[in-house]
Order: sequence, then C-alpha cells, then structure tokens
Amino acid sequence: MSRAPCTAPEPEQAARRDGHMNRAALAHGVWAVLATAAGPSGVYALTSGGSGIWAPDGTPAVQAGPGPAAVVSATVGTARPGS
Repeated sequence: MSRAPCTAPEPEQAARRDGHMNRAALAHGVWAVLATAAGPSGVYALTSGGSGIWAPDGTPAVQAGPGPAAVVSATVGTARPGS
C-alpha cells in the first residue's frame, strides 16, 4: 500500500476542525468528543491529530496536539446548569 505524499496539515485545517467541534457542542449543549489519528495512518503519511473533548459551552476541555501517541481524558458531570 503506497502512502499519500507527506505534507504537514495546514493550520486552517485544525482551525476548521476545532470550529466544527465548538459549534456542535454549543448548538446542542452537550459534551463533544473527537477521536482522530495522529502521525502516519493507513495511506496517509501524516495526519493532523487534535483529538479532544469540548464542553457544552464550546470551549476545549482537553485536546491532543498533532504528534502521535498522545492520550487525552476528562471527567465530565451529568448535571445540567440550573438543575
């Protein structure tokens, strides 16, 4: 299996991904979780990483960088604001 050319992900790609997760969390008022590959994966010589967890207010609670082998976790509650 040949790999796609090795080019670094553009900053705009990470910003688009992060903005999508921010908007999804805000729109639905829920925790949003994204699990992505980092480093080589399948036919891709390089992937963007960025796995993370976004809070219901759209802020990132925790997020991995672009390097491989990063693991992120967060403990979240189930209570809704005002309850």
